[in-house]
Amino acid sequence: MAFSMELQFCKIIKVLILIIGLFSLSLTAQARDSLESLRNDLNTAVTKINVLQSQNAAQQIQLNSLQAQFDELAPLPVYKIGDIGPAGGFVFYLSDVSGMHGLEAALSDQIDAPWGCNGQIINFGNSAIYYTGKENTVAILGRCNELGIAAQVADAYSQNGFDDWYLPSKTELDFMFNNIGRGAAAPLTNVGGFALGYYWSSSEFDFTNAWSQGFSTGNESIRPKLEVRKVRAIRSF
Repeated sequence: MAFSMELQFCKIIKVLILIIGLFSLSLTAQARDSLESLRNDLNTAVTKINVLQSQNAAQQIQLNSLQAQFDELAPLPVYKIGDIGPAGGFVFYLSDVSGMHGLEAALSDQIDAPWGCNGQIINFGNSAIYYTGKENTVAILGRCNELGIAAQVADAYSQNGFDDWYLPSKTELDFMFNNIGRGAAAPLTNVGGFALGYYWSSSEFDFTNAWSQGFSTGNESIRPKLEVRKVRAIRSF
C-alpha cells in the first residue's frame, strides 16, 4: 500500500510540473523564475521518491530472502502414534524414526458402502501391503464405473483442505486396528473411535471378494464385494 501511495504522489507531482511548464509560457520573467524554482524543487522531490521506492524494493527482497532462510531452518513437526496429523486425522503409523512421515486416518467413519466391481478383477500386484492403498484406490476408480463404492467414498473425502485421502490396503487397515483401534494398548485403545463392524480395505481377493477387517476382534475376513461395509479413509504424509 505504501508503494501505491508513493506512485500516486509521484504522478501528481509530475502533472504539477507539466502544468507549471505550460503556465510559465505566458508569465513575466520574475514569475517564470519562481515557477522554475518550484519545478526544480518538485523534480528533486520526484528523485527522492524514486530512490525511496528502490530502497523499499531492495528491503522487500531482503525480507523475502530472510523469510525463506527461516522457513528452511524452522523445525518440521514430529508426530507419534495417536497424535493429530497434518491434515487433522489420527496418526496410526510412522514410516521412519524421524516421526515426520507416516499415515493418518480420518477422525470418523465415512458412509457405509459396497466394495464394488463385482465379477471384475482389479489386478493390483501386491495390493495387500502397506502404502499400496492409494495405488489400489486409483486402480479401482480407473477400472470400475460404479457409483458410491468404498474406494469412491474414501477418495471423495476432504478434511482441513486436504483431498488426497484413499481406501487403506489390507495391511494399512490392520495397522489402524492395532495402533489406534481396539487392538491398541491403553491409552490409545480405540482412540480412533471405530465401530464394531467390518471395514473395507482396498485389497482385492478375487472376482467377487475383497479383504475386510472386523474392528471388534481384529479378524481379517474375505467378504463378497456386494456387501455394504464401513469405510475409513486414510492419507500419507
